[in-house]
This record gives sequence, structure tokens and C-alpha cells, in this order.
Amino acid sequence: MSCSADEYKELAGQQRPEYVIVGNDPYPKNAMGIAFCKESWKELKRKNESGYHLLNALGIDIAKAEIKFPDNASDFFCLMLEKGLVFWNASEIKSLISLGLPSNSIKSIICGPEAEKCFRNSAFLELCNTFPFYIPRHPCPQGADFIWEKFWSTKGILIKQLISIYKNTDDLANIIENINNALI
Repeated sequence: MSCSADEYKELAGQQRPEYVIVGNDPYPKNAMGIAFCKESWKELKRKNESGYHLLNALGIDIAKAEIKFPDNASDFFCLMLEKGLVFWNASEIKSLISLGLPSNSIKSIICGPEAEKCFRNSAFLELCNTFPFYIPRHPCPQGADFIWEKFWSTKGILIKQLISIYKNTDDLANIIENINNALI
């Protein structure tokens, strides 16, 4: 199985994910078309990659994901999509809207300063069944500060923080558990 960026985006329209995690823009180097993803695990697992810190903070077992999907990380991102979690860039939010997802169908987590692109987009807000969860700091570790530490520094911390701050985020924890169980 090999999942290209185009296949991922097509699959997103078919799968009707429960959650979308929105980042800023595609990676400045070696972007492959799926937000937070890199072509190779070697690239994705670099400690300076936002995708690594996002997956880790969600509590994803990255080592098991690499074993299960050794050829490329995008196949794992397709598995996460099938389990209900899609990753997107704020700069491409119009393409998410064009998938035809029903109104009030998705919960969103928006990471970082580019969030205003989402908050200013009424069509995006119509997709959301709750007001978007906003994390003021993107998972990129460059210039890490107190807020970065609170949300991205350790394995599983993002889920713990979201559950402590927002009601009804237990379903995201269940999605992460289902993803990790699929890696066994």
C-alpha cells in the first residue's frame, strides 16, 4: 500500500473524519502534500520536525507505526485518516472545504498563529460541530517556550491538556487508542 497526497485528500472526502488537526503551511523543505507528514520516517522522526512532536504529543506510538508501515510515513497517515483523524494546512483550508464534508461534521484543533485563516473562513467554521480548539503555539520546536512545553513537549501531553481544558475530547483519546491498537 502506498498513499500519495492526492489519494489522501480523496480519502479524506470519502472517510468523513471526526477530527482535523490544522497546521500552518506546508513544510518549507521536502513537503510531500500531507500536513505534518514527511516521505520517510527518517525525516519525520527528526526532533526538529513539527510532525514528530505532534504525533508524540498525541500519544502515537511512532516506533510501532514505523515497523507497521516501513516503506513510508504517508501510509500511516492514511491509517490515521481511516480511524477518524485528518491533518491539513491552514493555507489549504479551501481544499478541505471543497471535499464536501457535511456541515457540523468535524471537530478541529488549530495549531499556531495561522489559525486566523480558519477563524476568518465561515465555510470552515460551518464544517465544525464545535468551536475549534485553538492551541496558540504550533508544534514546531524552534523557539520553544512555556506554551510549546505545555502542549508539545512529552508523549501524550496534548491529549491530557485537551481533556483538562475542553469538554468532549475523550473521543479524540479513543481515536488515538484505536490508531495505536491498529499498530499491534
